[in-house]
Amino acid sequence: MKKISLFFISILLFNICNAQDNKWHTFIVEAESFNLKGGGKFHASCSEIMLPIKVNDYFRKNKKIYVQLDLGTGGTLLLYDNSFFPLLKRNLAIDTSHILKWSITVAKVKRKIGGQIAGEPFALDSFYIVKNMGGLSLLGYSVLGTVGLDFFRNKVLVLDYIHNRFLITNKFDSLPVEWRNKTLYESLKFYHGHCSVPIQIGDTTLSNGFLDTGSGLFDLLVSSQKLWERLTGRKVNAPDNEYINAGYAWGKEIKNIGANMKNDTLKISNYSISSPTIWYWENDSSDDIIFGNNPFAGKGIVIYDLINNKFAAF
Repeated sequence: MKKISLFFISILLFNICNAQDNKWHTFIVEAESFNLKGGGKFHASCSEIMLPIKVNDYFRKNKKIYVQLDLGTGGTLLLYDNSFFPLLKRNLAIDTSHILKWSITVAKVKRKIGGQIAGEPFALDSFYIVKNMGGLSLLGYSVLGTVGLDFFRNKVLVLDYIHNRFLITNKFDSLPVEWRNKTLYESLKFYHGHCSVPIQIGDTTLSNGFLDTGSGLFDLLVSSQKLWERLTGRKVNAPDNEYINAGYAWGKEIKNIGANMKNDTLKISNYSISSPTIWYWENDSSDDIIFGNNPFAGKGIVIYDLINNKFAAF
């Protein structure tokens, strides 16, 4: 009996120690509203997620700066020239004066740029830089750029949309037992620079959907007119579709056409969305199938396990 008791005590202590290793960090949520063409408003309560970042040597220690979480892109850091570029001039190893409006290029530095996001360090000798973006957000804090998928390789990223917090850990086993034992972990597949997972709409399964936290407005966004019309049973020029102009992304105007699926459910891993609205990205010719932050806002938890290449949402 004593041996059995000691065994269970040791397991309990192991789980407690693992749980204490995990440190949660708060993320900032940005909301957006757009006018619908036929009247009314389209509101996204969680369109963007901002993570706190520390950069060595360039900013005051107490200065609050953030990067937008953009899991729809590869790469580690993409920096906005308006926020950080002026501070880098002496450290740049190449001439970047030729950068055109809205264009992205690779900038190399003479001395590595170091820092951390949620205690996870980085040291870069090159990074992407984008022209004419950055500065203060609408909420008054500095936005340095974006952090992409590569930063989380060989790590586990947990996004808790219920409490607006995130966790980065190097150990999948350090997650709570009830999360590790979720019945449906989907296999992640790397597809065009991002991680894709199967999603289901009614009776239709789509194999290459991905969470784009950098474009998080929509329940589902597709960039194939043929797919949108097949899923919705509608034509893109139907007069009673929903239309919004969602501003600009990388200098390109984004126009979207939407239709509500009143009798269907969108299922992503363990997470279900009743009566989703499916949007078509009118000016894009790729075959992207994107789900955003907004469906999870206040209700969901998402786990990206980039150690075992697994995904769960519940």
